[in-house]
Amino acid sequence: MIAGVRLKAQVLDIFGTILTPSSRKGRQERRRVGGRPRGWTRSSAPKAAGRAVGGRTRRPVSNGGGSRPVPVGCASGQDQPEAPPFRQAELAAEDLKLPEYAWEPQRLGVRAVLDAFHHGGQRRARVHMTGGSGKTSLGLWVAEHLKTAADTRVQTVLVLVPTVNLVAQTLEEWAARTRWAPGEWRALCVCHDEEVGTEDVAVTTDPAEVKEFLGGVGLGAPVHVVFSTYKSAARIGEAQGMLLSAAGREVAAPGESESVGSHFDLAVFDEAHHTATRVECFAANALSDELRDEGVRIHRRLFMSAIRRVPEEGNARNSDGDLVFASMEDTELYGELVYNLTFTEAVALQICKPFKLVYAVLSDEVEMRGWQLGNVAVARADGKGEVDGEGAAKVYAVRKMAQGHGARGVLTFHNRTRAAELFCADAVRLLPDAAEREVLWVHGAPLMGHRERAEALQQYAKAVREMPQGAWLASCQAIQEGTNLPGGCDMVAFVDQRSSQAAIQQAVMRATRTDGELEHGLVGVVASVGEGGGRALAPVLQALMDMDEQLEHRVRELREAFSGGRGEYEAALDQFVREYLPAGMVERAVLVKAVEELESKHGQEDIPT
Repeated sequence: MIAGVRLKAQVLDIFGTILTPSSRKGRQERRRVGGRPRGWTRSSAPKAAGRAVGGRTRRPVSNGGGSRPVPVGCASGQDQPEAPPFRQAELAAEDLKLPEYAWEPQRLGVRAVLDAFHHGGQRRARVHMTGGSGKTSLGLWVAEHLKTAADTRVQTVLVLVPTVNLVAQTLEEWAARTRWAPGEWRALCVCHDEEVGTEDVAVTTDPAEVKEFLGGVGLGAPVHVVFSTYKSAARIGEAQGMLLSAAGREVAAPGESESVGSHFDLAVFDEAHHTATRVECFAANALSDELRDEGVRIHRRLFMSAIRRVPEEGNARNSDGDLVFASMEDTELYGELVYNLTFTEAVALQICKPFKLVYAVLSDEVEMRGWQLGNVAVARADGKGEVDGEGAAKVYAVRKMAQGHGARGVLTFHNRTRAAELFCADAVRLLPDAAEREVLWVHGAPLMGHRERAEALQQYAKAVREMPQGAWLASCQAIQEGTNLPGGCDMVAFVDQRSSQAAIQQAVMRATRTDGELEHGLVGVVASVGEGGGRALAPVLQALMDMDEQLEHRVRELREAFSGGRGEYEAALDQFVREYLPAGMVERAVLVKAVEELESKHGQEDIPT
């Protein structure tokens, strides 16, 4: 072990209770079967009490000291657009005939989307549901219902996702859960990894092959479903253009999609926040075409995401009024928000579990002995160099957090793929108990194919179950969002500093799914006592505040207390520490620096320390 490495791991309970080192006690009570608590049934599950008000269902949610109504869509205290009222008399949830295992929020979400399409006459609709709450199945059930509805008769469906891995996963989930018989639907994958296909499903990026597939659309024919990444979607638009050119015109006649695949009757945009970016980036990523119908021709659009991406005030348009950033609140592009399930509500319904913040504090002494003394004289396991002090300290920091709080399945996130690879090599070489855990790293396409990545995930799952210390899985962003993780995740650890709020939230949602072993998902941060510790913790704290309104309220109190002077601020800080942190100057200093970082972004002066 490195001389002088002194780590302190403390836990911040997001729901107001200080977490002591976790025992495995209670694991049996929380063990999940199919993503639900053992003994979970539709009749025993918490229901969405109350009534829909403007698309917002109010239900009591425990806050540790009683219950209070939490409105759907009011995450982090930010106002969100009102969803149109549900027309329950016209389309009741029980009329949907969804599978018995469907969660109540999924039923409400499907009903809201169909209400917008059927009775509201809308062509675009937006659903916001926290990670792990079943958006993939929701999109499938919407498509199935539209297929049989007399006023829609869906024949073509486009499913867009950000990664090749999600193309394969979504295809697999649709095939496993659809109520369509094998002869009632056909599928094609449009992406650059042929390994995502199956014996019956081809993979291509050739517009001519896509054209041939869509050319088989017609009344009485099977439903044609195309699964594609956003980056490959332009090839689909080219194929549609070829179909129209063959018909001797540039646009399709009304209803022509029933006989010609020149339009998609429905497009499902999963992880739709990927489309809300700079307008000039749209052409390169083929995103504006899907949104504006200039390339990929679509009748109805369903946008689904766990992340609400909105540009900062004043940045959406330039001085001439031209659009610069796309906003998910732009109803012309994304449609109305028809259903919203917040993280707090998902926790109350036992669909997700709450999180706790763990951080390993590296003291100044460690920085002196590790960073400034240079490389540690230990060769890497791969023989590519030596282990430097910083890299070694990060390995021991993750080990301290994982072992101290009983985390068997650990995901570590790094700023570069190479950093993830080296972290694994360091862990295997340095840790005295390295033989007791599996340490793996994965990365995205095209460097790692779908089959190789799937094998690594299965190896991780096996180690979580069987190895004495479980498994670590390192990556840059390959498993950051959407990916189902066999074996579950007890802790996500940000080994390198992250600034993207969307990326942090997506990673945190890996740990808040109910397939892990612990009562709470752990969010780990490697920090230091000095200014760097505040910089590392601040963006994670901000992302957690955006997910959980109670934490956001407590930090807002700190900000407001600062304007009242040092005494008032110290009192508020003491209250925060009593509720969320064990007493201690080291932890207090890092917290102060983190809040100071957040405060500086709001134009405030430095917080007194």
